[in-house]
Amino acid sequence: HRDLHSFPTRRSSDLLTQAIAGYRDVYRIRNQILVSSPSDRDSQENLLITDAALGGALALCGDEDAAARYARAAVRLARELIAFDATQGDWRLELAKYSRLLGGIARGTGRLDEAAGADSEALRVLAELVAMDRTNTAWRLELARAQVESARLHLATGNIADAEKLLHTALAAIQAERASGTVNRNLQLYEAEALIALGEVAARHQNLAAARELWEQARGTIGGAARVGADPDFLATWTKALLLLDDTATARPVLDQLALMGYQTPDFEALLKTTKQSYRTKPTTLRCGSDPPGATRGDEIH
Repeated sequence: HRDLHSFPTRRSSDLLTQAIAGYRDVYRIRNQILVSSPSDRDSQENLLITDAALGGALALCGDEDAAARYARAAVRLARELIAFDATQGDWRLELAKYSRLLGGIARGTGRLDEAAGADSEALRVLAELVAMDRTNTAWRLELARAQVESARLHLATGNIADAEKLLHTALAAIQAERASGTVNRNLQLYEAEALIALGEVAARHQNLAAARELWEQARGTIGGAARVGADPDFLATWTKALLLLDDTATARPVLDQLALMGYQTPDFEALLKTTKQSYRTKPTTLRCGSDPPGATRGDEIH
């Protein structure tokens, strides 16, 4: 299965819009297939993956309500599959990944109780998977990502100590994977995300020198990878490190590129406000498009 945010690597001012339109087309087809065969497990899994891909892309362009609806639908389908067969590791991994996705969306829009529930489910499922097979790289890395997202929620609620513990655990796992020689470009993204969050922890402790050192590490980790292709996750993470270091000269053209893509998330908006950066994107309907009438109704998507 492709990563949710593995967009095409060409430069395009309509990158997110094109990706979302493509996901919507796939969603319509897979939803129709499932309607005709509601008990088909492969069709259920195919649709839940599309739900999550669409929800993740909509979260990047700033349509948080629609993003949450699709993410909840993915989580619900994953739970249904696990209820049918709890031994399927792939289904359990999907439940954990998309619970993490939902947790991030809910946190960004201030639904902290929902975020806490989603994060808890992701961490529980992934801890169980890793305990079953500690050699599974995908499971270990997804657990690290869930720990970073849970740490972000703890930062949002002022629980600095637990955030710091989670981030150190996650960062150690990610760095160990990089040191092992694993060829995975996403490791640079994951490490930079953890370093940026740890820098925020240091800043909350009023240790600005340590915060800056961590953000410099993040900039060095992500910079080369972000310059290759046009992945909004990589570009946004690089830009966060640059802005936190007051490197606005380097950040400015990347900000302009992200704005043309239509990238806009609550976390990013908060950083732009703090660093006093101008950022103009198209209206939400132009960035994200819209579902056809009757395509989605709350959480009753299927």
